[in-house]
Amino acid sequence: MDMRFAAATCTALGARETNEDSAAAGSHVLALADGVGGAPAGEVASAVAVTAAVGAPAGTPPQELVRAANQAVRAHARAHPETEGMAATLEVVALVRTAAGWAVQGAHLGDSTTLVQPPPREEPPTAAIPVQSQTTTELPVPEPAPDRPLSIGDALTPRPAQAPRASSIEDALAPAPGAVDAQARPPIPAQRPGAEEVDADDLPTAAIPVQSFGIVRMGRPHTLAEEMLAAGLLSQEEAAKHPNRSALMRAIGLEAEAVPELWSHAAVVGTRYLLSSDGLFDALSTTTVHKLLESFRADAPEDVARMLVESACAAGARDNVTVVVAEVVAE
Repeated sequence: MDMRFAAATCTALGARETNEDSAAAGSHVLALADGVGGAPAGEVASAVAVTAAVGAPAGTPPQELVRAANQAVRAHARAHPETEGMAATLEVVALVRTAAGWAVQGAHLGDSTTLVQPPPREEPPTAAIPVQSQTTTELPVPEPAPDRPLSIGDALTPRPAQAPRASSIEDALAPAPGAVDAQARPPIPAQRPGAEEVDADDLPTAAIPVQSFGIVRMGRPHTLAEEMLAAGLLSQEEAAKHPNRSALMRAIGLEAEAVPELWSHAAVVGTRYLLSSDGLFDALSTTTVHKLLESFRADAPEDVARMLVESACAAGARDNVTVVVAEVVAE
């Protein structure tokens, strides 16, 4: 069986005058880059990185796509001194055929995001419950609430059938009875032009849940606060208050060798992937994005991509907002 991505991209300026995001959605490779704020030619860096990543030969592993993108950005800067110092984040997701079968492999560098949304499960069996009349009522067999996935393999295990599709974005975001919003808005990068100061009580992403509805984030932001927190050099409270907490420590173009976080799992038909620049999560909380993805699960990738960007803009996005939405399909 062959597999491919059904994918789409969508982007918006937000409150910016220029767009420093770039994205591409192919049948077997997805890429998204965000030019680093405060550095020169961010829009050039992101475009060069994405072009190099998606232009590599088919079947190239993600770490090699990152290497190609890094070399291309640095070579461009050498050839065009006015762009020296340019850099970009990079998210790459590739659908590759391995000896064990099809796999989805990814690379993450910077503070952009890749989310994995598991496929829906078919309708569960129903149990007939007789009543005194000659008719029967079909009720779904109740299932216990699923535990939080222990691994990406658990996360990709098909889940119970989703609730009926929301009729509007407002309905999608309405809390379910008894629901608790456990996820705070992620920190807003301090170095982004025009960004507001982060509340001292906000904790770094590593300190709050990043999974709901079975949706899993791949990797962590490569910011100073996150790196120091992961190394045990700061407490969560200290990381949240660090004056340079949002400074990027890893990005395409910064060093001769880019060091991404890599991940891989078996390809499962129906699994969805969301790649996004940080502008999406500056405008919408993690929980809100998860709710929208779940409520619009039955929609085509291009409609979901447009809905997410429109929602961020409606919420007052200050930064560029760019997304790639893709689903694994069989052919």
